[in-house]
Amino acid sequence: TFAYGVYTFPSLRTFIEGRPSRFLGLTPEAQFDRYWRFTLLGTYLQDEWRISPRVTLNGGIRYEFATMPKDIYGRDSALPNVLTDRVPTTGQLYENPTYKNVAPRGGFAWDIFGDGSTSMRGGYGLYYNTSNQQTLIVTVTNPPATPRPIIANPSFPQPSFTGIVNSIRPVQWDIKTPRIHVYNLNVQRELPWDFVVTLGYAGSRGKHLLRSSDVNVPTPEVLADGTPFFPPTAARPNPAFTTIE
Repeated sequence: TFAYGVYTFPSLRTFIEGRPSRFLGLTPEAQFDRYWRFTLLGTYLQDEWRISPRVTLNGGIRYEFATMPKDIYGRDSALPNVLTDRVPTTGQLYENPTYKNVAPRGGFAWDIFGDGSTSMRGGYGLYYNTSNQQTLIVTVTNPPATPRPIIANPSFPQPSFTGIVNSIRPVQWDIKTPRIHVYNLNVQRELPWDFVVTLGYAGSRGKHLLRSSDVNVPTPEVLADGTPFFPPTAARPNPAFTTIE
């Protein structure tokens, strides 16, 4: 992840002349390896009940418990207070949100007319994403173990790493476990010559899904026509960092 650095040139001419406008990469002493250890335990119970010759119910529940992923060399870091913390807090990436991952599931099947020709089925389930590897990977380039500076108008081909301000990609400290509600309902009807027609609805709703953006953004000026404008010299809310992604 940015191990070799990225130079940005605004034009072909500046590229030929070796005059980059930006450098994004790791400092020479940066450590871009991690050894995360965590344990995930999942249990699941399910049963089915035929409450009448025409109606069957089924239900289940799953519980997943996961320990915090931690680098065995203690190089994880976080920003519990994103816009006020001036230095990262080392030790772990975020608070463990996985103690309450109880996921119920249920469904039914109904023989509407009792002759096996028309049925209605439906179901619902709640599912959790307990430990996302991509979430861990982006934190590799975080100070203090792995500084990832963004340098404007750097020297080329070797940037100067003095007096720089680091970017950082922390995980939200009080993050909630991503989850998705899945549900469906359908009716099936037997037709002549062994054909079956199905009419159904299937849906899902995700909550607390993972996303990424820069939160250390200056307050824009509002121009006369109502357009927001970000001056190049505008100060970021947390001056200790450039991008806080």
